[in-house]
Amino acid sequence: MCNPTGTAPAPGSSTTLAGPASQPACDPTAVTPARPSVLATQQLNTNAVGTQLSVQIPAGTGSLSIYSQGVSVPITSVTLNGSTKLPNSVVPTLVRDPSNALLFDDLPPPPADASGQPIFYGGSSPFSGTMTVPNTSFMLEHTALSGGLTPGQWKFTVNDFAQECTQVNNCTGGGTTDSYDLRVYLKPGIAPATGTVDFAFYFVPPLIGGQISFSAAPTDARFQRMLSSLAQIYARAGICIGKVTLYDMQPWVKSSPDFNANINIDDETPCSPLSRLFTLSQPGNQINIFLVNGFKNAAGSAINIVGIDGTIPGPSSIGGTVSSGAAANGSDLIDTRNCGSTFSPATCGPDAVAYIVAHEAGHFMGLYHTTEQAGDSFDSLSDTSKCACSDCAPTASRNACGATSSPTLMFKRYCVSPASLPACGGGNNLMFWFLDVESNGTVSPQQGQVMRANPMVR
Repeated sequence: MCNPTGTAPAPGSSTTLAGPASQPACDPTAVTPARPSVLATQQLNTNAVGTQLSVQIPAGTGSLSIYSQGVSVPITSVTLNGSTKLPNSVVPTLVRDPSNALLFDDLPPPPADASGQPIFYGGSSPFSGTMTVPNTSFMLEHTALSGGLTPGQWKFTVNDFAQECTQVNNCTGGGTTDSYDLRVYLKPGIAPATGTVDFAFYFVPPLIGGQISFSAAPTDARFQRMLSSLAQIYARAGICIGKVTLYDMQPWVKSSPDFNANINIDDETPCSPLSRLFTLSQPGNQINIFLVNGFKNAAGSAINIVGIDGTIPGPSSIGGTVSSGAAANGSDLIDTRNCGSTFSPATCGPDAVAYIVAHEAGHFMGLYHTTEQAGDSFDSLSDTSKCACSDCAPTASRNACGATSSPTLMFKRYCVSPASLPACGGGNNLMFWFLDVESNGTVSPQQGQVMRANPMVR
């Protein structure tokens, strides 16, 4: 048990450069081999999609994580409705508990509010992905009342979008040839009131914000403030910051146009710049944060995205995969003109970067956006305030709610009235989709539970 006082430890610098000495080739059908975990896992070996597997859950198990990593994935994408191309995400399906109750089926679309579902899985997870239970209000309550997940034999089916594509009429390009390495983590005990998580920061360009280098960061007051603010945010979730390790990158990374400037985030393929960057993460049970100077779209234009994860959640304790990290825009670290004595991500650059890191690490530990940008889908927790476009957008903008072209976006200023009827809240939550002046990093009790139930947290 730790005492989350909001104090960050002094960072340590690794003498190991992250990544191999030269840039490796990338095969999108087999990007990386199965990587080892530093935690105890049940190894279920390599299995083809469609294979039903089982795992024995002992009494008192607090959380279950199913990790799938591609071994041979020749199908990298599928096409919906003739034109919409989707990355071939891997996700377990037909998850059943010992009573044979169906807890999760990935084929039907989830409800907009999944807090009453046993299991929720969202986002994109090509080549590798993790499902952690509990991650909904329903299952958090069940495990709390029962003293853990239902003990006995659980079953699930190895699955990806390519296999699902063969089961519906509006999809092409699917198949059943893909195979994955499967392993399961079991974390004993209900999530305690506090826990500790380690961080690793990777300095991708030579200078973050044009000023802060890997070698200078440990004693740089701006970087130290960022770590302190990160610790303050996570103290609200009952989480202490443990070990902080800094990594420099190999020279070929720093000189590559794929990495040393704005990074393309429109490419979600297993050999995209982001996926290849995350494969450079080091082994260990830590959250890997890659500090970059910005992001761009496929056309090369800079975009107002401040961070992105490999998958939600990330693969706890496994480094070196296409989903083993998150990228955060660290360029605002240098802007201290309006930094005062209190946490202020809207005005203080290091605080803003701390907020971005905390948000992306929240995704890595299993949290989703409380309200998505279109205001038509929400997270899986009942104690986070929601902000539906149909209720909370300005009246004149509601006719564009959910529009295919130029939909109304739910900015924070629409979502800071939780006492209104209907409620329009969540804009100040750490996991709201947009960073703005209303952001203060609020974390709900159930969000803290989900984070502390993750095997990443000790």
